[in-house]
Amino acid sequence: FNRLELLARIATQLRVKDAWKTDVENARSTKLLQRMLPEHVIAKLKQNSGLIVEEHKEVSILFADIVGYTNLSASVPPMELINMLNEMFSAFD
Repeated sequence: FNRLELLARIATQLRVKDAWKTDVENARSTKLLQRMLPEHVIAKLKQNSGLIVEEHKEVSILFADIVGYTNLSASVPPMELINMLNEMFSAFD
C-alpha cells in the first residue's frame, strides 16, 4: 500500500463529504425560503447579501436574527414568547 496515495484518497473523500453537506444544507435552506417567499425575492437573496427593498401596499416582511432567541424560546412558556415577539415586532409597525 502507498501511504501518500491513501492520504490523498482520504483527503479527497473528506472534501467530497464537505461539498455534499454544503449542497444538502443549501437545498434545505432553499426549500424553506420557497415556502415563505416568491422566487424573485429568493433570486435577489442569492445574488446580494445586502438589503433588498421592495414596496407593496399593506405588506411588511422583516427578517430578524434575535440574539439569544434559542435559549429564550427554550426557557419561556410559548404564550409568553408569542407576546414578547408580538410586542417587539409591533414596535416596527
